[in-house]
This record gives sequence, C-alpha cells and structure tokens, in this order.
Amino acid sequence: VTFAAVGPMVAIANGNPGTDGARMLFGAIIGAGIVSILIAPLVSRMLRFFPPVVTGTIIAVIGINLMRVGINWIFGNPVGPTAPMTVSPEHTEWLSAMRSAGATGQAGMLPVPEGLSLAPTVPNPRYAALSGLGISVIVLATILLIARFTRGFIANISVLLGIVVGGVVATAAGMMNFDKVGKAPWFDIVLPFHFGVPVFDPVMILTMSLVMIVVMIESTGMFLALGEMTDRRIDQPALARGLRTDGLGTLIGGIFNTFPYTSFSQNVG
Repeated sequence: VTFAAVGPMVAIANGNPGTDGARMLFGAIIGAGIVSILIAPLVSRMLRFFPPVVTGTIIAVIGINLMRVGINWIFGNPVGPTAPMTVSPEHTEWLSAMRSAGATGQAGMLPVPEGLSLAPTVPNPRYAALSGLGISVIVLATILLIARFTRGFIANISVLLGIVVGGVVATAAGMMNFDKVGKAPWFDIVLPFHFGVPVFDPVMILTMSLVMIVVMIESTGMFLALGEMTDRRIDQPALARGLRTDGLGTLIGGIFNTFPYTSFSQNVG
C-alpha cells in the first residue's frame, strides 16, 4: 500500500463519517485506480526526464526519509505500550476509583492528585528499553552480516532473514506472545464492497488521482532503479505496463475495502 494516500483518506473519512463515508472513500480509490490505468501511457512518456541522477536521487531520498521510521521503531512505537509518553498511572488509578465509586453510589470525594488533567502524560519507562534495543542490534547485525558475506538469493532476502532471527531471539526471551495467533482462524474471506455499493464523488476521485500521480512518479524511479539492478533496459512500453499494474492494484484494493496499492519503492534497496 502507499502511505502517500493516508492524509487524503483520513480527510475524506473525517468529513464523511460512517458507512456512507466509507462508500465514498473506496469509490474514490476505485476511481483513482481507473484513472491511473488510463493515464499510464501518458505518464510513461516522461521517461526522458528521468536520467540516472534523478532516479538515484529519488531512491536515496526515500531511503533517507524512512531512516527516522526505523530509528523510532528501535526505541519504541510512536503509540502503544512503548510510546515515549504514557498516561500517568496515578491519575489513571484515581479516575478508575472515582468511576467505581460513582457506579456503586458511594458518597465522598477521593483526594485529587496534584496536577490532575484529562490526559496527563509522563515519560514511559518502557520507551527505549534495553531489551528492545538488544533485539534491534541483533536484527541489524544479522542483516549486515548476511548482506556482506553471502551472494545471490540469500543476500537479497537479508532483511527477511534478519527479522526471522530477531523474532526467534525475542520468542526465546519471552518477549513475544502468540495467544492471539493461536485463536485466529486459519482462513478468512474478505468480501468485496463490504460497506455497500461505492459512491463515486468527482472531487474525491480527483483528489485520490492526484495522489496516484505522485505515486506513479515515485514508481517510475523505482522501475528504472530495478532495471539498472537487473541489467534490463526499461523502455516506454515497459514503464507503461508497470504503472498500469499499479493502477490495477489500486482498483482491486478499492473493491476489497483497502488502501491504494503501488510497487513498494522501499524494497528496492
């Protein structure tokens, strides 16, 4: 999926809440996919404006921009149990006690904690925990060693193997819980048009189409970079087919109630 569409999708959902908003949102995604398929040959004509210096810069900027995501994940997710800040336990306990007292009809007022606010936050002791940092170091070291000392297919999946090694170590250390995995069904079916017949709003389709044009420019750099890596020349028809595939993926994504799809440039590195 492309995260470039997150902002417009959130804006559409906030402006049109509920099931009707979901129908409009996925209608916009379907429409953007169709537009992408139709304009793919036109965008492919811009191939002459993408010399190696341009494509290399695009890929480098993508990688550099994603470094902050990886660094944040090393220390802890922006939200959740490992977020940098967490709700004050003292204030949470006080609010819980007051709710319990109100539910049971008990009179009286518990002492108010100093500095009470509706959403008090304090530094999270679980943020940047040494256990998480240790797993991160193991994953990074595994990736670098595999990429350095192996060749071919094994080297190409160094990131995947690093994640597997990190997962095994974390499981052995008791840091991973598979209870929900055990309770989940083996198979499930995603139904198309789960929220009903999509609504095709021209303004929303135009908005998502502009997002897809940006994504297609990014994909162009990615296709050319892959061509350099595989010693295959990417001509205009080949580029048009790749961009058309992105549009088809987005069309199918809208039908199955999900994000616009794109060839994931971040995996090129």
